[in-house]
Amino acid sequence: MIRLTRNKMIRYVRRNITQLETVLEKANGLKTWQQERIQIHLKTAKDILAQQVHMATTRGRRVAERMVSFHRPELRPMVRGKEGKAVEFGPKAHVALVDGYALLDHAQYDAFHEGIQLSDCLAKHNERFGKDPDIVLADQLYANRKNRQLLAELKIQHAFKRTGRPPNESKEETQKHRAQFKKRQGQRNHIEGAFGHLKTHYNLNKVKWLVPGGEAMQIGLGLIAFNLTTALAKT
Repeated sequence: MIRLTRNKMIRYVRRNITQLETVLEKANGLKTWQQERIQIHLKTAKDILAQQVHMATTRGRRVAERMVSFHRPELRPMVRGKEGKAVEFGPKAHVALVDGYALLDHAQYDAFHEGIQLSDCLAKHNERFGKDPDIVLADQLYANRKNRQLLAELKIQHAFKRTGRPPNESKEETQKHRAQFKKRQGQRNHIEGAFGHLKTHYNLNKVKWLVPGGEAMQIGLGLIAFNLTTALAKT
């Protein structure tokens, strides 16, 4: 019944799109901005229809770049696996925290893997401050072989777990490394707390600006307010 109903709805939408295109060909009294707005919505409707047709013909439940909102077609579902929020919608941002100040490196609505952003983040840090950071406190998503090699070449410390077989070292050295790792993980927890603070108190969990590039603009303004508050607290 679900499949038959969906197929009927696809036919109805296809028919309505054809009817609308016929009406637009005869509509001579519309202004330019009205035609442009209608064409934008019409393109969105066609893209959503194409995705639904693809899932109907392949009998699948997934499609690349799936649209989930007609009025905000840029939104993408992001499977996060968090308790209570298995899927989130909205832009994803790559933020660097330096001495308590938050800096926006990248933001987009499409999902991306944070681990591949480390080299660009380090390049932007060098561009901002004229030097590389002394240490990188990032989660295990960044702990791939390429990033480890990059940090080793730049002589930058990190908070990743050691890989491979345990080294042949004394008990004291092993305890020292464990204590250092635990300390850096504690510093990492403070960073996660700062990100949660940004979402809760600076509206970064409700990015709704619809203008082109609005997601980066709203996130940037939230970070500016956060940084000003941090600067005042340090004076």
